[in-house]
Amino acid sequence: MTYVYTGSGERVAYNFYVVHLINVTFGRLGGSGAIPLVFRNLNATVYQYSFNNPSVTVYARLGSLEESRTLTGSPNAQGSVVVVKVSQIEVGTG
Repeated sequence: MTYVYTGSGERVAYNFYVVHLINVTFGRLGGSGAIPLVFRNLNATVYQYSFNNPSVTVYARLGSLEESRTLTGSPNAQGSVVVVKVSQIEVGTG
């Protein structure tokens, strides 16, 4: 939970969540024997969403697979903040 202080000194509580998504793609692959793998961070993007509800349901889908999670923090919170960080990673051998 995160607290925000207003100009009048009032303290307002928000539930705060961070969701990390990693998108992995294959780059150049090849070789024989013991091959070192190289992981490159191509890009990272951050999105922030605010809700006026203390609980939030997050949905994720990959092809036909789908999952949902309800994030419940303090029921006395003023609202919720969800930060989503999407990282683009490339795996290769060179």
